[in-house]
Amino acid sequence: TGWNASGDIATTSKEVDATFASTGVTKSCPKAILLYTGTADFTGSTDIATVQSNYKALVDKVKSKASGAKIYVMSLHGRYNNASLNTGRMTTLNNWLRDELAGNAGYENVKFIDTYAATIGTDNNPVADYVNSNNYLTGKGSVKFAQAIRDALSADFNDVSFTVLTDEQAAE
Repeated sequence: TGWNASGDIATTSKEVDATFASTGVTKSCPKAILLYTGTADFTGSTDIATVQSNYKALVDKVKSKASGAKIYVMSLHGRYNNASLNTGRMTTLNNWLRDELAGNAGYENVKFIDTYAATIGTDNNPVADYVNSNNYLTGKGSVKFAQAIRDALSADFNDVSFTVLTDEQAAE
């Protein structure tokens, strides 16, 4: 994932190619792969259907390179002081990831992690303690993401334990 630097789907696709490139070293298939990407695509003006198609192609690429891995698509966090984008394009992507991609036919190993809800306030803007005015996660925001990731992975991998800060520890 690129939590704070999710960039665009095309760059993430290049990173997937590099990760799985043949290097002469025998590689094992990972248990899990987390994808957090598309912020640049969705905060721009690219047609939503095009972005969704590109995202699906990225997931298909990951599936082909790591067929035994569970793939977790993470919702994008809200953008600072931009409630209309958050409730429009951002929510459209996050709902599509959850409802149309994760777990559907051919995508049974694709799971959804809701990191949007963990960081958004009642005004449809991110909580300032979690996302700063430059749209980057703060330390407390990173803890919220880590907690959501821990919960998702713990549900699927009961043989592994994860230690993540509590909200109180993050505040300290």
